[in-house]
Amino acid sequence: LESLLQKGPVALVFHRSVDWCLYCKLQMAQLQRNLKEIEAAGGQVVGISYDSVETLKRYANRSKITFPLLSDAGSKTIDAYDIRYKEAPAAMSGFARHATFILDQKGVIRAKLFQLSYQERSAVDALINALTRARNIERETKS
Repeated sequence: LESLLQKGPVALVFHRSVDWCLYCKLQMAQLQRNLKEIEAAGGQVVGISYDSVETLKRYANRSKITFPLLSDAGSKTIDAYDIRYKEAPAAMSGFARHATFILDQKGVIRAKLFQLSYQERSAVDALINALTRARNIERETKS
């Protein structure tokens, strides 16, 4: 994360699983389709889930995902952001609720985009607008 933040604001996109959640797979594909527009706004996107590294690599290769998909297998980051889905059955314990956090270059959370249902998605426009605002705040504080 530290190295990514040096380049500009980052959208941390927490999702349930690219192994078993169709909506997560669709969300990652949507972000990939709009990646050039996201990057043109000066931002970057990172997917985070409790999936294993192997599962994420397999999905990324199969779906041609080029942005980082990070494994939080122990759910430490998910817990740090307080977005663990606590009602999950024990066998699936550890997955995140759908949430996106926009971090500026100092690592300050500048926006939170939450979904009430796992079927809802933040519009790419909302993500891009939040990244742009985070970038502008950073520029203003440097002036």
